[in-house]
Amino acid sequence: LLLPLVTAQIYPESLGYYGQNQYYYVSFDAEGEAAVFARIELQNTENLTEFSVKIPGEDITVINIVQEYYEYQEECSSWEETASSISEGTEVSTRSCTDYISYPVYPPKYAQVSYSVGESDTMTNVAMQIPQQDQESLYLILYYKTSDYVEKNLAVYEFQFETLENEYDTNYVRVSVDVAEDLYISGIGSQIEYETLLSTSESVDLAKAASYISYVDTGYTETASSLDPYESFTVDGEYAKSWWTLYWGKVLLGIMASFILILGAYICVRRCT
Repeated sequence: LLLPLVTAQIYPESLGYYGQNQYYYVSFDAEGEAAVFARIELQNTENLTEFSVKIPGEDITVINIVQEYYEYQEECSSWEETASSISEGTEVSTRSCTDYISYPVYPPKYAQVSYSVGESDTMTNVAMQIPQQDQESLYLILYYKTSDYVEKNLAVYEFQFETLENEYDTNYVRVSVDVAEDLYISGIGSQIEYETLLSTSESVDLAKAASYISYVDTGYTETASSLDPYESFTVDGEYAKSWWTLYWGKVLLGIMASFILILGAYICVRRCT
């Protein structure tokens, strides 16, 4: 998986340039609740046994966390001749491998992650135990829900989604926002069949959604890069149950502008004649 890497300032005990990438798929429903899939891809140079994040908000329900991991296969990349002999007129040589390369075996596998949850300073702390530690990179997929990101203003839902925080530099963040069927988000309608991507039940299969999160594009997608440790990225917008609810103000302004133009043209014609 090729991902963009950008220059980041190095901090003590951070992975600096080799930090992490984060991907999010966020879906809002008619009750003002957000269902969030988060995929964290972290260079595992420290062979981490545990990993902690802070999720903005206090009313956070963590439903499931899994680790995507790979088994590795070795292959010889360099040989050295250790002995040679002649048998029946034919030279026979013996070789031994001096260097190996390892590569991941596809498809990936998934392990359940044990975690504990706590709250402090309007944040939800999630401490995870890494089940598969001998990985070059850690791929963690979190699924959680919350109503903290939405406020209802009359018939319009105003959302402000904020990405999670941790102690490492973030090279790249990608957030795709969607709404449940029959809802309208400012700028686009619902672009994905809600039920086919994720289940509303707590038994959602994260393994099926894991690879999809990193490239899903709902049409309402925003990105950021070079975030410092414990720095988050915010995406905001509006959605409603009808197109008219979102755009009636702009429609009325358009009608008024058109009326003024027509009236101005009429007055100009009357004066000229």
